[in-house]
Amino acid sequence: MMIGTTGQRSRRNHGGRRKAGASIEDVARRVGVSRATAARAFSNAHLVAEATREAVLEAAQAMDYRPNLMARGLAGGRTNTVGVLWSLGGTPVATGETRLVASELEKHDLMPYITEFNPDDPQSEDMLGEFARRGFDGVVIQISGGTRLEYPWLQKQIARFRAAVLVSNQPLGWDCDEVTRDRLGAYREVARHFARTGRRRPAIVAAHHSNRTKVEAFFDESERCRMEVLPHAVIDVQKGPQVDPAHVRHVLDTRFTGREFPFDAVMAGNDEIAILISAWLMEQGLRVPDDVALVGFDDMPISAFLFPPLASADRRHEETAVEIAALLTSRLEEPDLPTRLRELPMHFLWRTSAGGPPPDGGSGPVDTNEKETQT
Repeated sequence: MMIGTTGQRSRRNHGGRRKAGASIEDVARRVGVSRATAARAFSNAHLVAEATREAVLEAAQAMDYRPNLMARGLAGGRTNTVGVLWSLGGTPVATGETRLVASELEKHDLMPYITEFNPDDPQSEDMLGEFARRGFDGVVIQISGGTRLEYPWLQKQIARFRAAVLVSNQPLGWDCDEVTRDRLGAYREVARHFARTGRRRPAIVAAHHSNRTKVEAFFDESERCRMEVLPHAVIDVQKGPQVDPAHVRHVLDTRFTGREFPFDAVMAGNDEIAILISAWLMEQGLRVPDDVALVGFDDMPISAFLFPPLASADRRHEETAVEIAALLTSRLEEPDLPTRLRELPMHFLWRTSAGGPPPDGGSGPVDTNEKETQT
């Protein structure tokens, strides 16, 4: 009986147990160096000859060896874990942004833990506290545009981490590093483009309650450019945190079916809404951009391949991810650095749907100046 049991257990183990991965000792043995030298090739490359380092990395790849980041961090008094608290609702762009941030952090041997964040939700406060209790080295926190800016509990929690980076639409002035991506300039650029290309009656289609500052900036610039802001030029399509296509269509049908569409330029709150507007306009016999110029926001990957290509706003996703990683890693290495602010303003991204020639004869942003300040 014992033999039979042992034999069955052996077969189960042979068929189901996953083979253990290679260790740093295995890699060192294959290259013919000491364990310490092999380990330094990953953690302190400048202490290892380039040829040796390349041999170690090549062997590690061939043997599918991956360094234990947690163990390495603990040896240096760190965990190498970073919490990424981000607003994951709304358009698919949020998921893409967090993927870029995670990729940049991983390049620096940091392990990101991504979670939904809403500063008005008590669960977010609990999650941040749990990260601190588990010894996370740092946090990246997105403060979205529709939220309040004073959160004493959040500022207190942030102080518990070695490093923290806030990502917001405007500088908050908290005691941590910040990346700001001002959106208002992009809305003003769109208004100027509409006016420059002969449009006279602009409208904006968005979730008004969470976009008041953007709406105000867009129409303020429209009036400065002497366009006519008609009554009810704000078409509010808010229904929950996600874009509801059926609701957007219902709002447009209710407002305009059977009536002349009075606007010749439309700014949409995001690319998804713009795509729905484009389809609706076509059903009304109106052409984009001949009859109605149309611009979205967020610059979804598909937007450049629509017909006509959809103009949008450059949110500078990749630059944002790079700056986040740079601020976080440098803070972990040098805790006494002064707090830093990196400003990456968003810009109008011209494509055919916006009508007219692109600003200044180009197809990119009107102005790409960014600022870096220390406080």
